[in-house]
This record gives sequence, structure tokens and C-alpha cells, in this order.
Amino acid sequence: MNECCPISREMVNENVVRLNAFFVFIIGLVFVIQPSSVLIAFLLIDFFIRAFWQQKLSPIRFASLSVNKALKWTPAMVNAAPKVFAAKIGFFFCLIILIVSLIPAAHLVSRLLMALLMLFAALESFFKYCVGCKMYSIYFRLFQK
Repeated sequence: MNECCPISREMVNENVVRLNAFFVFIIGLVFVIQPSSVLIAFLLIDFFIRAFWQQKLSPIRFASLSVNKALKWTPAMVNAAPKVFAAKIGFFFCLIILIVSLIPAAHLVSRLLMALLMLFAALESFFKYCVGCKMYSIYFRLFQK
């Protein structure tokens, strides 16, 4: 999936990453049906933990690890750098959604933005296509010479 040299040697289990995306998709679906700042704040905090802090403290990652362990899937290790970059995009996306959702006249916009985030999560979860990773490849080629 990664078309460029990684900037980290850290690896992550792609099955867990795809489960993370599935949980983001489900939380996003709940938000689209019944908008709640709490849901966006939860996603925002979780993306922050995975992108900027310690992945092992992420509640969504913990749930994904539990499901992965219960299903006894064989690990499929991939480079972590593009996945962390994608989590950073998710964080900023959720930040924008949270801000927009606090504007009374912009609830439709926040739902549409969430639908876009859900599309990205669905592509990762169901089709193993990471939009953030593709963006990482472009970023890496342009700025990490």
C-alpha cells in the first residue's frame, strides 16, 4: 500500500488499523443519525492519542485489539508512518467537524463532513485502501527529500 520509503521503522498490525477504521465508521454513522458533540470529541481525543501521543492508550485501538485477538486473525504488519499520518488527518478533520457542529446553522455541513470521514474509514476498513496513506505518499515525495 505504501508507495514511498517510510520515515519510521515502527510497524502496526493492518488488521487492527482496519478495525480502528471500522469503529470510526460506526461512530460516524451514529453521529450522522444523531449529531452529538460528545461523539466528535471522543473521536477527536482518540485520533489525538493515536496521532500525537501513545497509540497504546487509544480506546478505539484497545477495542480493535480485543476484537482482533478474539477473532484470532494472523497479524499483517505494515509501516506505521503512513497510518499515523492518516490519524493526524483524522484528528484535524474531527476538529473541523467539532467546530462546525457547534455552529447552530451548520449541522448539515457537519454531517456532510462526517460522511466524508466515514467514506475514508470505510475505504480503509472494507477495501484496505488508505486515503491518508496515499496523501502521505504525496507529502513524503514533496516535502521529505
